[in-house]
Amino acid sequence: MQKGRYEKARELLEEHLEAHPADARASYNLACSHSRLGDQDEATQALETAWRAGFRDTELIRNDPDLEGLRASKKGSRLVEKLEKEEADRQRLRGRPLLFDATVLGAGRVVLPDDHERSTRVPLVVALHGNGGTPEPMAGMFFAAGLSPDLAVLAPYGPHTVRHDQGVGYSWYPPLWLFNEELARRRRTGEEDRTGLESHEQNVSEGYVLAAIEATCRDYAATVDCERVFLLGFSQGGALAYGLALSHPDRFRGLVAIGAALRDISAGEERLAAAVGRFQALVCHSPEDEAIAFARGRAAYERLERAGIESRFLRYDGGHALTASLLQRIARWIESTAGD
Repeated sequence: MQKGRYEKARELLEEHLEAHPADARASYNLACSHSRLGDQDEATQALETAWRAGFRDTELIRNDPDLEGLRASKKGSRLVEKLEKEEADRQRLRGRPLLFDATVLGAGRVVLPDDHERSTRVPLVVALHGNGGTPEPMAGMFFAAGLSPDLAVLAPYGPHTVRHDQGVGYSWYPPLWLFNEELARRRRTGEEDRTGLESHEQNVSEGYVLAAIEATCRDYAATVDCERVFLLGFSQGGALAYGLALSHPDRFRGLVAIGAALRDISAGEERLAAAVGRFQALVCHSPEDEAIAFARGRAAYERLERAGIESRFLRYDGGHALTASLLQRIARWIESTAGD
């Protein structure tokens, strides 16, 4: 291709792709060869194949001189516009990158509503993933469910790396017993008193999330209303959200806990009493949840209710997961609770 021998390049690329059909770069180069040879229909088909195989460089597609003929054709120009929209939607679901200073360098993703350049500011939902999860699905969860709520979403990365069968995820609390045989033995036998350690872990993670909120309020001051901040936590993220809301009840308008348990260290009587009248809570749990027992979710709700914290319990189908119907109900609750 560098020598302008596009016919030979096409021949070699087609031969290569017979053995390696998932090679996205090769399919892209094949599209370039077809375009240089004037076969724009074949070029368009090869470009779409490259895209489905994972090629995502829309800037190169828009500016590569080898695709000039494709972009000038009716079918090719429509495909380029379609791919650019797909990539824009994909990036939007991932959210904008956020960096902030905490006990470690923190990172997160921020998703803004469609018309975020306006005079009125929107509530902020702080979405905390579960153990081993990642922030991207949390950041774009409402849009992925087909919703466009008038909300901004901040989804921080948990500060601890977790490796599992699906790859790498993140955690809010370090699993120290995995790296220390004595801690592991004491944990198995019940000899270990983790109260002090768990309290420290909770405080560090709460400070980390508060730093992420401060950075978001600073970077998006024109869009985000930091007087209307909601915590939304799933599984382990829900446990952290409980503790954070009860430790800093004046900072939050509402709490949404999904498939989560309330840790004893977070729910002292003084904390519960101090939180009364400060925020509202929505506790969501599925009877089919096999990770966190339904009874634990119900018990958390009842503990908040007994303390006098305005709470609602939402039972949903779907197990230990976020479902589209659940997110629709959560979005409505947040928007109604947020007020003006």
